[in-house]
Amino acid sequence: MNKKNTVFYLLFATITLFIAVLLIRQKTSSSVDDNVRKIDEVANTPIADKSARKDNASTKVSSNKIADSLSNSQKLEQLKTEWLKYAKKNSSLPEDIEEKKQLALRSVRELLISHELFELNHFLKAENVYMHDSLFGYLSEVAQDFADRTDLRNSMITFLGNYDIVKIITENSSIFNYDSSQNVTAGSIRLLVKALALGSDVEYDTFYEQLKTVSLPLSEDLYLARAEIRAKGATESVDAIYQEVMNEVADFKNSPERQLILSSLLRAVKKPKEGHNIYNHITNSNLDIEKKSNLVEQLLPIWATYDPKAVVHEIILGNEITSKVDVQSIGDRATNAFKSPQDALKWFQSIENEKISNDLILGAATGLYEGGLNSEDGMNECRFYALALPQDIQKEFFELHPAAVKKR
Repeated sequence: MNKKNTVFYLLFATITLFIAVLLIRQKTSSSVDDNVRKIDEVANTPIADKSARKDNASTKVSSNKIADSLSNSQKLEQLKTEWLKYAKKNSSLPEDIEEKKQLALRSVRELLISHELFELNHFLKAENVYMHDSLFGYLSEVAQDFADRTDLRNSMITFLGNYDIVKIITENSSIFNYDSSQNVTAGSIRLLVKALALGSDVEYDTFYEQLKTVSLPLSEDLYLARAEIRAKGATESVDAIYQEVMNEVADFKNSPERQLILSSLLRAVKKPKEGHNIYNHITNSNLDIEKKSNLVEQLLPIWATYDPKAVVHEIILGNEITSKVDVQSIGDRATNAFKSPQDALKWFQSIENEKISNDLILGAATGLYEGGLNSEDGMNECRFYALALPQDIQKEFFELHPAAVKKR
């Protein structure tokens, strides 16, 4: 190759490289401009446009909810098919009964508190698959598991918030078991609410506040059930819980469970002071005389197990509240507070009010009778108290309780 050709090729290569560099710079600049323009577009996007994007996102969420609903419907149809297969067996074999239970538990876990669960329950009754019981009877059992309990809580809030609760209760009275005055008295849903009162304070507090917004009667039941759980836990003073409950439920007009829980809390009394304080809470409350008397009548025998002298003192005082108290029930429980039957009898007989004294002795003898039927020592103790009664009362007692007569 001559010198002239070499110069030509070098010049050509230089020109080609120069053109390539220009093209690369132009492409890079264009890309940067595009990116800047995109950033500017996002930064300058009107708020309305951003809202529209959020709306689109909401639409996607709604679509997911619709998909979930369809999924629940599909589960319902599958469960109906499985229940009909089970019905064909019509067997009372233990393994078939267990299969039915497991299918019921699965039905509840899959459908939770939903329109589909009510529909499946109605379907089973219509097909005579479920005999005398109901799917809802398994709700409280499912709620014992933490994860299931959380799911049931969430589904209950959603369900009650989306449907007419009065209509649901009217159409499903056996599940809610409303009485003629439209107050909750018992039922599977209320048993479930009691199970949902389990768990940590944070779990309970959140659910309680949510439930109040969709069903006051059920929220009241939840509060009272929680109070009962606290009392049974024995980590707090029962009388303090009782006072709190009485204050809190003063406006609970929808729940007769109020009276039941107030009664139930009494069974948690374990100390003389607790009994005395609760007695004062009841007598000083704004309850009517009949309700006060009812609660006091339940409290005194329990309190007498720990402090019969204080209980009898309240009875002897005599007032509207204690006038209907069954003194014999006091005598039955009071014997537990003494070291021996002799000590108990000595105290019974020291009471100046003869009627109360005799009723206490008669209560002690009667209370020991049934327990003594299969125990010679128990029957001897029963007889010990009975023989201390006046002749006329003693004669009547032995006529009514022939096994207490000593065999010769």
